[in-house]
Amino acid sequence: MKILMVGTLPKPISPKTTGGVANVVLNLSKKLSDIENVEVYILATNVPHKNYPKWTKYKDDMYFIGKYTKQKPLDLIDYFGFSKMFKTIYRKIASEINYHLFGKLRDYRGGILYLQLQEIIDEIKPDIIHAHHAHANPIASYLASNGEIPIITTVHSFHKLLNVESKKEKKYTEEIYKKNFEISKGIIVNSPYIKKRAIELNCNISKIEIIPNGIDLDYWEPIKKEKARKLLNLNPHSRIILFTGNLEKRKGVDILLKSFKELLNKTKEKDIRLLIVGSGKEEKKLKKMVNSLNLIEYVIFTGRVSQNKLKLLYDSCDLYCAPSIAEAFGLVYLEAMACGKPVIGPNVQGPKFIIDNGESGLTFQRNNFSDLAKKINKLLESDNLRKKLGKNAINVVNERFSWDKISSETLDVYKEIVKNQRCNNA
Repeated sequence: MKILMVGTLPKPISPKTTGGVANVVLNLSKKLSDIENVEVYILATNVPHKNYPKWTKYKDDMYFIGKYTKQKPLDLIDYFGFSKMFKTIYRKIASEINYHLFGKLRDYRGGILYLQLQEIIDEIKPDIIHAHHAHANPIASYLASNGEIPIITTVHSFHKLLNVESKKEKKYTEEIYKKNFEISKGIIVNSPYIKKRAIELNCNISKIEIIPNGIDLDYWEPIKKEKARKLLNLNPHSRIILFTGNLEKRKGVDILLKSFKELLNKTKEKDIRLLIVGSGKEEKKLKKMVNSLNLIEYVIFTGRVSQNKLKLLYDSCDLYCAPSIAEAFGLVYLEAMACGKPVIGPNVQGPKFIIDNGESGLTFQRNNFSDLAKKINKLLESDNLRKKLGKNAINVVNERFSWDKISSETLDVYKEIVKNQRCNNA
């Protein structure tokens, strides 16, 4: 079976830092290509074509290529290389033009992708196309193949809908999602929350399969906390609470800071440190908040770190906490759990799906910093509870979230859809 993946890839292939979806595309492709008679080709939509203008071998039966960065006449703004200011203005106009010219089948970024996909499909002749994100990727794939190759779409989140600025833009974005659901033969979602949202946007429930994101168990195998702290030059005696992620409003770091302040006010233990790993738009605001709460002595902002250092930070902490306001899945919880750490997350959406409250971690009432402070204190006060939850967390990750399991379930979806397509064409 030949599979064409359309999605992002992480560093070092991508020149820019990427989110969790890029790692999902890479790890799923790696595991699928390990299976006999399966070849995977990836159109990396965040990698310039000039960096990888030809199919590049990642491993046996797995190849990737960069995306065209110079637009064809279908999108005049990139074609003529206008300034960033004009691009911003023109983008809204281009969306409307594309929306009407192509019968609601394309958004702004679809044109160049559509043309490149035509070339790729003619060249490799895939049996199935797996598009990541229900934006331009599925629509461009459908148009490029004339609807003859079955499309699978993985919906990783609905953040694009959450970030729209106007009712008109929201309606347009919803139309894109709905059209993607219509043209896709199968829809993969990573949690029950995403399934619920997809159904609300008229997605046929019979098309939907819940297949969570996975994690590389070999890479995230835990090492002893003492060893990790020595390598990072961290105090071996301090209690360390860890947060990792983009510093943006929906991640709820302000809630974590308020809960941490309340924790320090109520506990006798003062040798506690909160490590905040990541960067983003809210960073300056959060640092000012640390100042105003008199937490400078206790809170450490590390900025972005390498993957290897990130792994050591997970190993070095006593507990992990990510109090997101909105989180479709939450790969960070899996990373901490794989390292044998008790985790705390909100009792909603993705985290609720991942964390079995009281068994593999604790959940708290979303936005309630007092409840979060209580849960953090509960873990800090009990070594036995931390050990129990951490041990259970490793078991949960091994049983539910290994890439071997996820790739096998995904391949089963491919086979069923390809089989149905062939029957329909017979």
